[in-house]
Amino acid sequence: MKIDKKVAICSPGVDEHTMLHIVRHPDGSIYVNAHKLGLFRSDDQGETWKQIPLKLPDAPPDQDPGGFGITRDGHLWVVHQTLSGGEEEMFISHSADGGKSWKTRQVDFGRFSPGGAGDPYVTAGINRCYVNFIERPDGTLMFSCSMRYPCWNDYTQKDPSRPGFGDRMIRSTDGGETWGDPTIVHQHATETHYAVDPADPDHILAASRKQRPLLPGEDRATVEKLAGCPPGSGWPYKGGLLLESTDGGRSFGEVPDSYLGYYSHRGAILWTRNNVVVVTHQNMHGGLLARISLDGGKTWVDDTKDGTPSISKSKGFVMMSDHSFTAPTLELSANCFLTVCCSQGNVEGLFWHVERGGGDENEAVEVSRIDIMSETAKQEIGWTHYVVNSPGAEIRCYLGEAVDTSGEPARRGSSSILWIVLESSGCQLADAPPDDMRTWGNSPRHPLGDMLRGGSRLLVLPIDWPRLDEVAARIRAGEDIFGLSIDRIRRVASCAIARGWAGVDRIVLAGCSRFGFLALDAMAHIPDIAAAIALKPATYWPYVREFEGMDDDPIIKKHDLRNLAERFPPRPVLLLPAYADTRAGTEPCREFAECLEERYRRAGAAGKCKLQLLSIPGHGGDPTTQDNRKVVDWLEEQDLLPRSASAVRISHNA
Repeated sequence: MKIDKKVAICSPGVDEHTMLHIVRHPDGSIYVNAHKLGLFRSDDQGETWKQIPLKLPDAPPDQDPGGFGITRDGHLWVVHQTLSGGEEEMFISHSADGGKSWKTRQVDFGRFSPGGAGDPYVTAGINRCYVNFIERPDGTLMFSCSMRYPCWNDYTQKDPSRPGFGDRMIRSTDGGETWGDPTIVHQHATETHYAVDPADPDHILAASRKQRPLLPGEDRATVEKLAGCPPGSGWPYKGGLLLESTDGGRSFGEVPDSYLGYYSHRGAILWTRNNVVVVTHQNMHGGLLARISLDGGKTWVDDTKDGTPSISKSKGFVMMSDHSFTAPTLELSANCFLTVCCSQGNVEGLFWHVERGGGDENEAVEVSRIDIMSETAKQEIGWTHYVVNSPGAEIRCYLGEAVDTSGEPARRGSSSILWIVLESSGCQLADAPPDDMRTWGNSPRHPLGDMLRGGSRLLVLPIDWPRLDEVAARIRAGEDIFGLSIDRIRRVASCAIARGWAGVDRIVLAGCSRFGFLALDAMAHIPDIAAAIALKPATYWPYVREFEGMDDDPIIKKHDLRNLAERFPPRPVLLLPAYADTRAGTEPCREFAECLEERYRRAGAAGKCKLQLLSIPGHGGDPTTQDNRKVVDWLEEQDLLPRSASAVRISHNA
């Protein structure tokens, strides 16, 4: 890694507990929670900052916002309590206008104990224990903090569930109106920061602080050797470690060989869409270290070519020698980051990047302009087309935009929409674009032409699938062809965001038939996908002739859209089955839509999911003009198409 520069966010600051948060807003801006100093916002990728005073009129005075998060709807959330209090209160506030106004409600956390009001927790560590939010795909909001009994520091008790810092997770399924459903994160850990796997929202890594004395029956010499602490330490375990959940945060376990040593705590973690994991933490001398994984935590960078599977044996890159408290990181673009920290009482931002030895996949992408339009189309549309390729064809697609340029596509603002249309490759690609893209380029009346003229971009992504009987055979043999295709979509989406062709959470997937299914399946597995449109989709594969009898196949079950339904809300989904479609199945699509609509209602996102039956029969043919108008109306309602766009014709690859 290499530090590029440092900027001041606020100065002078405070040299006390300032457990910083840094979070990106859906509009592309960046927020930093600096606790007592309030919130700070940057609209230029962290170069400059503006303070947003934190005024909470419904809360007692002198509040310290120890927890901070931003949900997909753009709401800001803070968890706070009185700065000089005894950690006996918990307040949660949220703002729907960027911090200009706040609504606050007090939470009775004592009742979250197993014994309820009769045996309550008495303290909740918020302003000293680093509270962080997770938003689940179904809209459930959750966070953890240290909730303790009066006897929390008596480690000789017979009941081992009572002593300890005890990070507990609580949840809200109604937009923060009520909170509950508590679960234990770790009996002896707190200051927990979470990072969700971009490929699986049920898979979560967490950087936490393990701290405890000797437990009854433990040998001091053995524990001190394992913990690496000075002899005679009252807290032999007082350091950072990784926790992992594979059930969406219902339970966590310690990642083997992840304890980072004595006084290695106050950690923060980031997991990027490029599968880079960054863990920052302090060391015994107060310095700031970063540990990096380039493959989602499977291996960690050290001084060898292949890395190490143990974060505790990885290289700790020194970022600063005098930092204090948590130093979270945010991704600015592929392999480029911003870490915020407190240094000598001031809040500062460190810009840095990862230097990959073999070259980054996205950096190696070649983008070349291609001319595929007639002169008439050039005058009427003004499209520019590009072929996008990377070594090994890991990224291989075609990009179009209604801007006449000679170089690479320009970076756009965070609101730029990119439409990724999934199509059959038909053959190995070279420089020749798919037939459909050539047709689109020569047809000023094509719907995707209207999308481009309205400011969207179009990316055609060929998917190399064989015939469906061969797909079924390969799945029976254990090859997850669906998962391989999703990985390809993820790479292309990541490349598009990194190069500024689309804003974060502004990518829409579309496809027909098998690729209608794939658009939905990919959306369920890739959080960065903003919406999906599926035309005549195959929503349940065992209904399709080639897949009959495969109901219990593990790969089919893994990608069963009904089992993935909770991952969709609140992102918009439009299902467009034809009536009497005996090939892909009209009824299975209806059944999936009912399942999906129920999940959306529970998430408070009714209206974001819609089934619209086309007025054409069977699996062939094009939607009618009336069908198309209804689709365009829905797109406008979901803010996925500029209002100026006209009603257009939607075609597909039969």
